[in-house]
Amino acid sequence: MLYDGIKLAEGSDAKNLVVETGTSFPSGPNRTPDAGELFYRTDAGNVGLWAFDGSVWQRLGAGSTLPDITTAGTYRSVTIDTKGLVTAGTNPTTLAGFGITDAAPLGHVGAAGGAHSAATTTVAGFMSAADKTKLDGLVPSTPFNGGTISNALTITSVAPQLTLGNPSSTSVTGRINVAAGSTGAGGNLQIHAGSATITGNQPGGDLTLTSGSGAGAGVNGQIVIKPGNSAGSTSSRLHLIGAINTAAGPGGSIEIDTGSSASGVGGPLIIRIGAAGIFAVERFRILANGAWSVGTSGTATGTTGQVLTSAGSGAPPTWQTSLTGDVTLTGTQTLTNKTISGGNHAGIVDISGSVRSALNTVTTNIDCSLGNYFRATVNGNVAFTFANTPASRAYSFVLEVTHTTGIITWPASVRWPEQTPPSVSTGRTHIFTFTTSNGGAIWRGVADINYQTL
Repeated sequence: MLYDGIKLAEGSDAKNLVVETGTSFPSGPNRTPDAGELFYRTDAGNVGLWAFDGSVWQRLGAGSTLPDITTAGTYRSVTIDTKGLVTAGTNPTTLAGFGITDAAPLGHVGAAGGAHSAATTTVAGFMSAADKTKLDGLVPSTPFNGGTISNALTITSVAPQLTLGNPSSTSVTGRINVAAGSTGAGGNLQIHAGSATITGNQPGGDLTLTSGSGAGAGVNGQIVIKPGNSAGSTSSRLHLIGAINTAAGPGGSIEIDTGSSASGVGGPLIIRIGAAGIFAVERFRILANGAWSVGTSGTATGTTGQVLTSAGSGAPPTWQTSLTGDVTLTGTQTLTNKTISGGNHAGIVDISGSVRSALNTVTTNIDCSLGNYFRATVNGNVAFTFANTPASRAYSFVLEVTHTTGIITWPASVRWPEQTPPSVSTGRTHIFTFTTSNGGAIWRGVADINYQTL
């Protein structure tokens, strides 16, 4: 009996082969197929010749079940079934299409014809070891046109120069972007002196910003410092550090040179705070002639004789005509036509010229904090009181009274010579002087009375 296939003999022998047909395999207690028995199924999906292998029926791959191949020809890659019959065919054109993984692609063959020829300035090819060394070190004689440099960039020529952009172009600009690290910390652009050890008068490195040379000539270079982006980051800063050496070096400096215009007027030093960009509110400016201007919403230069005065912690300074609050003056001070109110002085005060006190007109209460000279007009019975006497200091004041009518009564703390208050006349002017050395607990009075009223 046939098992793996059928071969029909040519001639009359072919008609003697009888194969049972049907839509299902023979079964039942009286119909057990023998191993190798053939059966031709005619139901949809199973049409073809089947053989019983002793346990199950196996399809023998009848021609009616093979897929149609529409174009006859040669196929370099075919698919077969378990019976060795071709079920599909393709013609791949790549190594991957053939499943080959250990061959070099055609693009890896150099233009010079060798599989590993080195590239030249005119012919494409593989990178040589020398060129790889240059790429790793970025030798300045080999221009780097685009890409990302992830390692340190070291320029070791005698006169190193890093050129960004095209100096002769009016549209191409170069820039150095120092990006923040993964933790949000800003990058560093460091410019050092010519050697590891700074000796003598050897200068540090220079960062020079010049104006353009094309259509936009005349626009000055800028250093733009922007704050960080992370929530907890501090603002960026321009940090100048003095020389690091065994001997003390000079501190860093910001130098602003005079402009190159025909007038020769130098540019100002301007500090702006607030909105982003160069349009922030100007807070501080130093002009080329040394003049200062400062303000909270724009600059203000003040007027002649004004001084810049602190307004306390958290507040901007302001221009003031006179000093207010506590002021400490040490050494020799020359004050011309200045008004000083309040304050304390320890030591000797030498005064060249007159000391003048403000005239304070009162009714009955003498406020000692207002000065040392008071005037009052009495047109009836009055009782004077003294208030705000300085503590722990000697203090005196003069009271000028224009006495029209009435009786004058003094505080009980006033002591008069011989314990007798002065007897004054109406229609006259009186001068009273009062002195205390214990904060007003005891006042000692002196009276110059009965002057003719003017």
